[in-house]
Amino acid sequence: ESVSGFSALPSVEVEIRTINSKLLAGTSLLNKEFTVSNLQAQRLQNDYGIVHLATHGKFVSDNANDSFIQFWDSRLTLERIPRLRFDSPVVEMLTLSACETSVGNNLGISGLAVDSGARSVLASLWAISDAGTAPLMINFYKLFPEAKTKALALQQAQRSLIDGSLRIENNKIIGIQG
Repeated sequence: ESVSGFSALPSVEVEIRTINSKLLAGTSLLNKEFTVSNLQAQRLQNDYGIVHLATHGKFVSDNANDSFIQFWDSRLTLERIPRLRFDSPVVEMLTLSACETSVGNNLGISGLAVDSGARSVLASLWAISDAGTAPLMINFYKLFPEAKTKALALQQAQRSLIDGSLRIENNKIIGIQG
């Protein structure tokens, strides 16, 4: 659903539900359930090694106060990210499936997440399309367990998008078996 002046991201539900049901065991927080307090509560109750956030994001390098990750009820600003304590329990990989989360000084929002305890962060350097991000992320998580590194899994997932063997049509991912 749309929130705080941002358009809806219709492929996010496909992205999250597919990743959660077929690739990673976990809890999905969609729309009204996607709040900072719900994320914090889930992290306290469960030792998730991977946290995947699919939402809007923005980094403004000359004004950190305008940088954020959008949750349903609020914007998670740079100053609030350390409060998420990605080191307790440790987050092995934080995925920021949102626009411009690795832009700017010290790698933007993703750099602050690493400084806050996340062991690694997968983030974006530019504006990303909703329809392209879902198949990319799903394929990344499918390839990740067998790939030698996260970077190689991401590279293979990107190639699948570039060559057209992976895409989204009518809210269904085409080109992913399994």
